Amino acid sequence: AQAMKLFDSASGDEREAREYAAHIRNVFPHTFQIRETLLDILMTVSLADEVLDQREEEILLQIADGFGISSTQFEQIKSRHLSARELGPEDRFYQILGCNTDSTDDDVIKSYKKLAYNYDPQRILAGGVPRDFVLIAQKKLEDIEEAFNVICAKRNLDTTKI
Repeated sequence: AQAMKLFDSASGDEREAREYAAHIRNVFPHTFQIRETLLDILMTVSLADEVLDQREEEILLQIADGFGISSTQFEQIKSRHLSARELGPEDRFYQILGCNTDSTDDDVIKSYKKLAYNYDPQRILAGGVPRDFVLIAQKKLEDIEEAFNVICAKRNLDTTKI
């Protein structure tokens, strides 16, 4: 319920968004990954219209601050979303995993495992995130799995042991 208030506050003022974000940080003090995942989901929602306007970005930055996410980490999340829209299919798959074509097989696998863990719908649901956010996380997990499968096929990686 608190996460939904945060989402609703995104259309309100920045101070209110930061206060709700800080409250969520207090509710989930040891779950940085859930807060980071929630910000990533909010970025996805903000870009649903293919544009991140200045007001949306300011509010998301305030939410990131309230979550304890640095401006550098915020810029990485934003960059991942924006650059993924401009990439070709193969590069897009690497971008989804946070890798590039020069990444080692081990790096690709590690990145996949971390993202699959972060976007596991059951884990997110257990963190108290609203059902709508869980559905967005499920879609992201499907994208992560597709990217991983395409990259593994291209690299001839055996995924049966992963």
